[in-house]
Amino acid sequence: MAELPLELFQAIAKEAEKDPSIFTLRLVSKTVNSVVTPFAFRVVVVRDSVRSAEAVSFLQSCQESVAPLVREVIFHGDPVGHTPGRWRGETSEEDGRNALKTAFSGLAKFLNLRNLQLVFHDAYQEDPDPSPENSSHFLLLQNAIFAALAANPIPSGLVSLSLDNLISVPNDIYGQDNFHRLLRPLKDLAISVLSNDFEGWYFQDPIVEFWNHSVSHMVRNATSVTSLTIKSDQPVGAYPALSFKDTVLPALASLTLDGLVFEPAIPDSDVAAFIIRHKATLAHLKIRGCSIDGGEDIVFERPWHAVLNLFEAELGGLRGFVFEGPDLDENAVGQNPQLFKYTRLDPGWGYMDCEEEESEGKEQDLSALERLLAVVRSRN
Repeated sequence: MAELPLELFQAIAKEAEKDPSIFTLRLVSKTVNSVVTPFAFRVVVVRDSVRSAEAVSFLQSCQESVAPLVREVIFHGDPVGHTPGRWRGETSEEDGRNALKTAFSGLAKFLNLRNLQLVFHDAYQEDPDPSPENSSHFLLLQNAIFAALAANPIPSGLVSLSLDNLISVPNDIYGQDNFHRLLRPLKDLAISVLSNDFEGWYFQDPIVEFWNHSVSHMVRNATSVTSLTIKSDQPVGAYPALSFKDTVLPALASLTLDGLVFEPAIPDSDVAAFIIRHKATLAHLKIRGCSIDGGEDIVFERPWHAVLNLFEAELGGLRGFVFEGPDLDENAVGQNPQLFKYTRLDPGWGYMDCEEEESEGKEQDLSALERLLAVVRSRN
C-alpha cells in the first residue's frame, strides 16, 4: 500500500469527494490522510436533522484546519415518505430548524465557499391557505434558511446558487434587500419550483404572487449572472405571470427555461421578448417543456415557428441551442411525445394540452427549428 503513488490517492479522492467512504480512506496512513483531507471536506452535505446541522457548525469552528477547505455546501431535504424529525429519533421539528438556521448563519466561515445547493423536500405539502399556522415543516425550514442567509454575512467567494424544489408560497424575504445581497454577486443561478396541483390552482392568489413577485425579485436582482435556469413543474408564464419588467441581466450568456408558457399578450411577461432583450450576450439557450398558449379561444397569435424565426433573426450570437419537449409521465400509458407543445388556458383548471387538430402549422414549426439549428451549427 505504501508503494502506491500519491497521485493515485488524489485521483481516487477527487472521484469520491461526495462519497462518505472518502473519510475511511483518510485512515490508511498519515501521508494518505494529508493527501485526501482537502478532497474529503471540499463538499459538505447537510441534511434535515439536528445531528447533521451541528456537524456543519462544528466544521465552521475549525477555522484553520477544515473550514478553508470547503468549496461547496449541499443541503438535502427529506425524501418523500419520511416524516421530518421523528424518523431519525429526534423529538422536535423546531429543534431541527433552529439547528439548521444556526448552521446556515455561519456559511461565511467557509472562506472559500463557491457553490451552494439547496435541495428542498420534493413533495408539495402546503395547505391551500398557506398561513404561518398552517405551514408545513418544509416551508418553515425553507423560510428559516433564507432568513439565516439574509441576516448574516455572505461568503465572499460565493458565485453559484441552486434552489431545487422551491416551495411556491410567497414570503416577504424575497423582496428584502438583505436577501438580494445573496443574489447580486452570483454568476450561476438555478431556480426549480415545486407547486401544488389542486384544481384551479392557477387562480389562487399565493401562487400568482409567488411567480409575479417572489421569483421576479430573485431574477431581477441576480444582476451579475452569466448562467440562469428557471424551471417550473407546472406551466407558468401568462397566468400565473412571471414578470420580466425592468429585468436586464447584462452578462447573461446561458439561459435554460423549463415549463414556461410563451404568451405575447402580456408584454411584461413575454418570455420571447425577455430572451431577445439579451441578444448581445446570449450564447447558449435551452428551451425544454415550454408551450405556446392560445387562451380560452385557442388562438395562437405567435406559434412556435414564429418564435423560432424570431430567434434566428435576432440571436446572432447564439452558439448553442437545445429545444426539447416535456418529460412524459412514466406511469401514464399511451402518451405521445409532443415536441411543439400548445396549450389553452382553462379558467377552472389551468393549462390544458391542445389536440393536434387544434394547433396547426406543425410542419412549419419543424422547418423553423431545423433552420435555426442549422444556423447555430454553422457558427461553430
